[in-house]
Amino acid sequence: MTNPNHRPDDGASEGVDAALRHHLCRTDPATGLANRLVLVELLRSLAMPPMPHELVGGVTIAVDDLVAAPATERRRDRETLLRELGAFVRESAPEHAIAASVVDGLVLILFPELSEAKIRAVAARSRALWMRRPWTHRGMPRPRVAIAAISVPVAGASGGWFDALHAACRDLASRRVA
Repeated sequence: MTNPNHRPDDGASEGVDAALRHHLCRTDPATGLANRLVLVELLRSLAMPPMPHELVGGVTIAVDDLVAAPATERRRDRETLLRELGAFVRESAPEHAIAASVVDGLVLILFPELSEAKIRAVAARSRALWMRRPWTHRGMPRPRVAIAAISVPVAGASGGWFDALHAACRDLASRRVA
């Protein structure tokens, strides 16, 4: 005799809920990209044997207005810009890139296997793609975006390296925005 209260999909539903929670704790809700947790895990894994790295190539993408301005200003514009930034990164990042939001308006894309020259080429290509990207948001000017190739220390997973990166981008952005 079957139990009328037993639902065969309960286990599947719990698995889906657990997978969703896992995804949400690793995703930036504003951009839809990975978050800092993913970057930390990746950098820690790259520091492990059998072939530990000291530096990993990457590209930063910083939206000057978002990095320089306090989080409370122009909330609707911020949401639109962050959504647009996430879409741009997803559409333009090369295959095998790991892109994550460091803070609002600052994205770090890591390329563990690319040479420095190829990473500089990715940064140049990203700048060109941003400038050619249609901007359809009326009443909001196209934001200035700074895109740069950088070397990321795998030890950056701790010690405040992400905060220092944000502070440097904020300083540069405030000089350009002001």
